Amino acid sequence: MPDKSAIAAIAERLRARGYSLDVQMLCLAEEAGEVIQAYRRAAGKARTPGEWSKVAEELADMVIVSHVTALLAGIDLDAAIAAKLDAIKARGGI
Repeated sequence: MPDKSAIAAIAERLRARGYSLDVQMLCLAEEAGEVIQAYRRAAGKARTPGEWSKVAEELADMVIVSHVTALLAGIDLDAAIAAKLDAIKARGGI
């Protein structure tokens, strides 16, 4: 789990800059695109080769941005993840 105080500091900095939740949602979508781009490069599916370490870095960015977005939206992401895992377990997915 990310450092909650660091996530809160990022969210507060974004609030101070006047970022809206709409902008933050677009940032989340952008991060997802960066994960895909890094994957394609690392998997040899792009013209420019890449390293798996870049995929890990982009996945980490996506998780951080997800946590910041959830905080800005008033969502307890840890609780939402736990509930989702419980639902997956209940339907036999784990």
